[in-house]
Formats: sequence, C-alpha cells, structure tokens
Amino acid sequence: SDEVMAAIDFEYDRRRFIKAFSLSAFSLGFFAGQTPTLFAQMTRTPFSGVGTFRLNVSSFPVLSNDFGSIRIKVTGMPISFPQVVITRTPGDQFATVTSKCTHQGSTVNPYSVTANGIVCPSHGSKFSATGAVINGPALSALTRYATAFDGVDRISVDIPGLGYGVEISPAPTGPRLQLVFPTTSGVKYEVRFRATAGETTWTTVPFATTPSDALLATVFNGSGALATVYVEKPGTGGFFTIARY
Repeated sequence: SDEVMAAIDFEYDRRRFIKAFSLSAFSLGFFAGQTPTLFAQMTRTPFSGVGTFRLNVSSFPVLSNDFGSIRIKVTGMPISFPQVVITRTPGDQFATVTSKCTHQGSTVNPYSVTANGIVCPSHGSKFSATGAVINGPALSALTRYATAFDGVDRISVDIPGLGYGVEISPAPTGPRLQLVFPTTSGVKYEVRFRATAGETTWTTVPFATTPSDALLATVFNGSGALATVYVEKPGTGGFFTIARY
C-alpha cells in the first residue's frame, strides 16, 4: 500500500484549546519499496469516519453532580453548530446530544434541574438529558452521540463524521513526503513530528503546498476541502501528526 490511514483522537482540558491528532507512522524502508515498519498500531478509517472527543470530569466541577450539564464546543464539527450538550445522569452515566434544536435550529441550553430538561430558549421545546422530546413544538429528538465513562474521570464521545485519516506517500517529484488530509473551514492545522514513540513532545515542522516551493509555512487554514502539503523526509523513521485547533 502507498498510504497509511489513522483514526483521529481528541483531548480537552482547561489549559489547552481543543487539539486533534491523527498519528501516521512510517519507516524509510516503506519508501524504498520494502515492507513498512509501523511504530504504532494504526486504524484504517475513511476520511469521514467517527472521531472520539474526550474530556475530564475534573475539569468541569458541575459534571460531578447528577444532572450537571455543560454545553461545549467541539473543533471539527460544523461551524454553524459546533457545540454538544453533555449531562451526567444517575448511576455514573453521561449523555451527549447536539445543541441544535430540532424545531427551528436554535441553540438549546444545558440541562436545567429547575426545568427538568434541556430547554430551547427560542420557542420553549424541552428535551430529556438523552435528547427525547418532553414538550414541543419540537417533534423529534435531539441527535444523541455514543458516550462512555471510565468510572474515574474520563468521558469519551463518539461523533460520526468527525474523524479523518491522513495519507502519507512519497511526493510525486523530489525527495519530500506528501501528506493529504481533509480540512474544516475556520480550523487551523499544523504538521508535527517526533522521532520515536516514547517521546512526549511534538515538534512543529515547516511545510510547502507544492513539491518544490520552499518549506516556510507552519500553519494551514482549513477550507473544507482536502489539503495537500509537503514536508522534508527525516533521516530516520518517525511519526508525523496533523494537529488542528
């Protein structure tokens, strides 16, 4: 194969803006026509696969209580409605639903204990923590996303269409590597590298948008279309990642 596809993974805390990493491993033998050596287990996914958004309960004290609720932005979701509502329910369970009301598309509020539901401020529709309609005028439930809790601190939310893969291959001309990945309008992208799997720090690397231009760019502005960038091939095997924020 000429490409390695990888799943996307989200991490969120208060100290950093949301970042998404798509790990793509390669070895130089891969580009010499030999069997590739992968330095990490890779998951082959289509560009429009499922993305996992993760956050810590400890970062949001309100989520420590039953029916505590937040509305939070998820980078990579549509600009018109980038937020989801996450609510803690009895039994250490969590429910995640879209913030877009199914009546006329207004943004709903987080779950209210006083109102016993998620209320749309525009026309009064009310939904349960899991998105079911309690009161109209809305007639259909809020979209719900599969949510898991590790029983300690970490919540994981699977969001269809949020994941994406990165194709890595030799550039069509010259010694560089070609990276192809989908982008979202309004989101910025960086290419990062680390030499070994054990390293914890990623280094931002310069890139070009053609095989021959100087490697001067460090940030790519998403447009909603596929992006193709070119980077210097390192002297030894390593890992590249596409970071977005």
